[in-house]
Amino acid sequence: MAVPVRAPGPAGGPPGRLIEWYRPDGAEIHEGDPVACVECDDIVFDLDAESAGVLHHRAVPGDAPLPSNVVAFIAAHGES
Repeated sequence: MAVPVRAPGPAGGPPGRLIEWYRPDGAEIHEGDPVACVECDDIVFDLDAESAGVLHHRAVPGDAPLPSNVVAFIAAHGES
């Protein structure tokens, strides 16, 4: 089952901004790998993978997702 990668921040908080993806769509990743750079409240930090699998982007750099919105999925190998 695919694991969602969610935008950081408290529910109902201000949106952050996805600055860049470190790994391309469809890349194999491992748990703990940094996958994206996010800016939120004048702080820039990395989003780390919570599981291993294949990264599938659902947001593009410049998007400003609300906290807890899904920006990507990590699918198991062979999972669509």
